[in-house]
Amino acid sequence: MSRRQGVVLPPLLAFLAGNAVSPWSVGAQAAQEIRRPQYCDCELRLEHVVDLGDTAGPGAFPGIVRSVHRSPDGRYYVLTWNEYLVTRFDSEGRALPPLGVEGEGPGETLDVATLEFVGDSVVLFDRDLRRITVFDERMTPVRTAAIPGRMERAVAVEGIGFVLNGRFPTRPNAPLHVLASSGDYVRSFAEQGEIGPHDPGSVWWRSVAVTDEGVWAVHQTRYVLDLWTLEGEHVRTLERVEEWFPPLRNYSWGGPDDPIDPKVLDLAVDVGGYLRTVILRPSAYWAERLPEPRSNLVGQAVYPIPDGIGLFAATLEVIDPRSARLIVSTDFELEIRGFADPEHVFSYAEDEIGNPTVSIWRVRLASRVP
Repeated sequence: MSRRQGVVLPPLLAFLAGNAVSPWSVGAQAAQEIRRPQYCDCELRLEHVVDLGDTAGPGAFPGIVRSVHRSPDGRYYVLTWNEYLVTRFDSEGRALPPLGVEGEGPGETLDVATLEFVGDSVVLFDRDLRRITVFDERMTPVRTAAIPGRMERAVAVEGIGFVLNGRFPTRPNAPLHVLASSGDYVRSFAEQGEIGPHDPGSVWWRSVAVTDEGVWAVHQTRYVLDLWTLEGEHVRTLERVEEWFPPLRNYSWGGPDDPIDPKVLDLAVDVGGYLRTVILRPSAYWAERLPEPRSNLVGQAVYPIPDGIGLFAATLEVIDPRSARLIVSTDFELEIRGFADPEHVFSYAEDEIGNPTVSIWRVRLASRVP
């Protein structure tokens, strides 16, 4: 992947003067298909910013990286799967004291699923303890509030609180929920057909972004974006229809001749109100880098699909939600796992002995130069 800068163009604004089957259905409105670009001879380019991660000490990741969050002052907060600890770095990639103490008491955490920045505070969302913990600018815990369910994603909404993606026992078929800034429950929405106990998690997983119009939520294994008001009213649906993104087929298992299908891993909105997506897809090296199969409990051969070894690549796209146009789509042979903020993405890789590195990249729109 080249790290050279392209010819940076003006903001995107300068370029521009679903039906689904239960349990996915959200309403009777037909999805509006996102049209392919017709006027933007451009591409997205990545400019390397910094690498994060040490083999030991406070900068060592305690597990597989789940998400990266870039604070307004340029610091990086890295979450790992099923861990209480938040690994922190300054803008130059130097490790800072980690955030989090394992436990169930005040200020302690067990499984930090996501976090948000609110003013000078950092809000941790604990999936196991079902609560939020607020840390002040000195990284001192100042408040804890219970949440009525398990969450996966969260986004702060100024003057309101938070929009969460998760499962609340009282509203098991609604994947989106609004909490007040205090943590008090407000409402759930995006109700869909009944979700059974054996339905895949992808049925209710959503990545969420907030614009002036409301809340945009994208499915993981269907490239469908729904717009909702914060009061829970469904406004409209946009859908990307491409042969390379078949919905609901093979999203978690695969073999050398049958790689897993692409997933929409993350969604963000930039300062111009344009939606940006990260799509994880099999890389060109899928077959040759796939580990040897193992037998499961019933004797079937199952291929392990680890992160960070070159099995995955990514596609980044920018969509104008107002005109339902795809502005640009660019493929990268990097395992890009999500947004650190709307202008930065992070990639994940492991060396030959399993030491992980997270790389931060600034995303730029550039003219397509031969």
